[in-house]
Parts: sequence; structure tokens; C-alpha cells
Amino acid sequence: MDYSRKPLEFAAYVQDKLELGELVLNAGVRFDYFKPNAKTMIDKRQLSDLIGASDNLREASTKTQLSPRLGFSFPISDRGAFHVSYGHFFQMPSFEKLFERPIDVHMTPLLLASARLGDADLKPERTIAYEVGLQQELSGQFGLDVTLFYKDIRDQLGLEAVKTVDAVGFTRYINRDYGRVKGFPFSLEKMRTGLISASPA
Repeated sequence: MDYSRKPLEFAAYVQDKLELGELVLNAGVRFDYFKPNAKTMIDKRQLSDLIGASDNLREASTKTQLSPRLGFSFPISDRGAFHVSYGHFFQMPSFEKLFERPIDVHMTPLLLASARLGDADLKPERTIAYEVGLQQELSGQFGLDVTLFYKDIRDQLGLEAVKTVDAVGFTRYINRDYGRVKGFPFSLEKMRTGLISASPA
């Protein structure tokens, strides 16, 4: 099946670093914009030979997000530093998931049956991430880096089984899942220099 899509994607990021004595602050914000320039179906259970008809299609919506990022670090001794970061993140699904077997290209009941369809109106995956960490010099020879992180992830992709009113079945990508990720990575490394420096993520 041949088709052409020309989505419009744009992102801009601004960041500043501020030093207040021993406290180092990094603050930034990112703007994301995505316009699919494609159509999505209105009624997913429409008759199979009409599911891609013009009166069952609408333009997929434009997606935008303003994502703040904040991090700071400060020494807790002459051999160690503490750091914290917080940020929002925006990730559109891959073009394959957005545009696979597009519904506005002529779709017969035979082609629709058991097909897996993309959806140009899929939402972006949105993540809020938190991180707290400590870097510490040990005995002048080794450096310890310990970090705790937590991520709250919304609008992850899943699959939905759909059946039209005339009993033609297909699947399509949808935003359905929610996830939480927690972690506690640490590392111990032999140092090349006498001090450890820390900066927010």
C-alpha cells in the first residue's frame, strides 16, 4: 500500500545556569509541537466499506507541550555533593504507529479484516521524572555515585480489538497504558582525580 505523509514537528529548548555560592541551579523549559497532517476516523464501528469514507474522517489534532526542567546540586562536604532533578518529557509515537495502514487510503472490507491500523491522532507519551543522588569520594581513591529515580508515565501505547457493525474485525493502536518506574542505580569507580564534581541531570 503506497501513501505519503508530511507531518510537521518542531521543538525548542532554553536553559540557564545560576550559581548562588555553592548552590548550582539549572533551569530550563522545552516546547514541543507536532502536527500530523493526516486524518483519523470518527466512528471506528462504522460499516467496513464506509469506515474510510470522507464523512467518517476528521483532521488529527495538533499536539503541544511546554515541559519544565529543574535541577540543582550543592556540596555536603569537601568530598561529596548532593543533586536533585525534576522534569517533564514529551515523546510522540513512532511514525509507524501513527501512519501504519492509514484509514483514508482506500480500505476495502477484505483489506480491513484482521489488519493492524495506526492512528494519526495518537497522544504523546508524557513522563514526569524525579531524581535524587549523591556523589561521594571514598578514601581518596574511589568515587561512589548513588541515585534514586522515579518516573510517572502516561498515555503509553496499547492495542485495541475493534469489530465493525457488519462484523469485520481489526486492531488499532491506542493510548491506554500507565506506568511507574522506580530505580536505585549506584556505581563505585576508581578515581583519576582527587575530587568528585556533581551537576543536576
